[in-house]
Amino acid sequence: MITTPDGVHMTLDGVHQIQGSGVRDFESRPPDPLIASAVTISVMPKAKSLDANAVLFGTIIYRMRTERRWTLEDLGRVSGMNSDWLGVLERGLNVPSLTTILRLADAFGVEAASLVRDVELLRTWKNASAEEEPNPAEPC
Repeated sequence: MITTPDGVHMTLDGVHQIQGSGVRDFESRPPDPLIASAVTISVMPKAKSLDANAVLFGTIIYRMRTERRWTLEDLGRVSGMNSDWLGVLERGLNVPSLTTILRLADAFGVEAASLVRDVELLRTWKNASAEEEPNPAEPC
């Protein structure tokens, strides 16, 4: 939660302002225009299920980050992205936008196409590995 100097509390699930003894919720009503112009909040909805490609993308980002011995905060500074959001991406909990892919590619000094290509290579490898596993129901 972030608290602005004028008492507005911002969380991932909305913006709240303490007023006297109660809390006024701004989800249905916009906040003060001065606050609204100074703060932009965008909340991504939680994914209902894991996307296999997002998980693979997160694996690649994690590998590239740890190869460089960067923390999530380091990657956040280099990419200009929030470290909490980067952690969500690494865990495969949300599908990255094209802008996110481009920013991460710039941060890592690689082409965006190589990030997507790595996802495709991992998909192919995983699919091939799954096909090679013997089925216990089939006779050998």
